[in-house]
Amino acid sequence: NLYSYPLYQNRALFKRGVSFISYTAGDRGNDAVWEISDGKFYLVEITGLFQIQPPGTKIKITEDAIPATLYSVFGPVRDRIPATWYTGNLLIKERDDFKASEDLKHIVVPVKKGICEDRSIVSDKEFDKLYWANVRY
Repeated sequence: NLYSYPLYQNRALFKRGVSFISYTAGDRGNDAVWEISDGKFYLVEITGLFQIQPPGTKIKITEDAIPATLYSVFGPVRDRIPATWYTGNLLIKERDDFKASEDLKHIVVPVKKGICEDRSIVSDKEFDKLYWANVRY
């Protein structure tokens, strides 16, 4: 499970007025599938609803909502998009209902402009500290 939100660092999307529609508090309005391949970070799939609204205007849900896909959000693309806009830590939390929390492996992958660096495995305490330092709403 990815506990980072790389899409929200893509300033070009928001300058164009792309606003994802969320229906509940804490909902980011989209689901994204990400991939690390050959040391690079990619956006593979995106789903949800979005609208184009001038930056700085209040978001209001209208019938003009557009289903989010790689093509509808980013334009003509082949199969995945290099996430070159993203710099930060990918926080990946192992989930296993049958392991005690101290036995879970939490992974941190530093990324600079879409290039992944060496990952590290951290404790629950270290993971939580990194998460709360990086969370943005």
